[in-house]
Amino acid sequence: MSLLKIKRERSTNFIDGELQLLVDLVASQKHILENKKTDAVTANLKNKTWEALANKFNCKSLNGYRSPKCLKLKYENLKKNVKIKLRYVKSKPCVTGGGPPIPLKALSKLSPMEEQLRSLNPLAFSGKVSAFDSDRIEDQNTYSHEMLVQDYEKTDSNVSN
Repeated sequence: MSLLKIKRERSTNFIDGELQLLVDLVASQKHILENKKTDAVTANLKNKTWEALANKFNCKSLNGYRSPKCLKLKYENLKKNVKIKLRYVKSKPCVTGGGPPIPLKALSKLSPMEEQLRSLNPLAFSGKVSAFDSDRIEDQNTYSHEMLVQDYEKTDSNVSN
């Protein structure tokens, strides 16, 4: 008994204009799409919103058809990549073990689109500690991305002198 696997057909890669269009469309509906409720009514509303968003996207895009599922997946991947980039920048000033300093180009700044993504749901990207965490440290300063890069630039210039 052999099961034939149907090969998934790939769509074309997203271009920068499409990514910006997707972020702009999501920003217009962020109160629905970034809602943390998980009940059936909210889930149904989110699905309908993604369908309407896909219709608008496909009307404006010239690079082929994109399904609501494809757009949602791409949006989630964009958010994940911004979080990874922020985590990388935050962890690099704390690296131990010697060796040469990390070049400043490794600490790249966020693009305008990534900043817009970050502003859609600031709590998701802030790295703030929960008030209910038992390991929480009081008066912990939360650094923004720009503050971390500036602090790193200061320490990098001090090391090279």
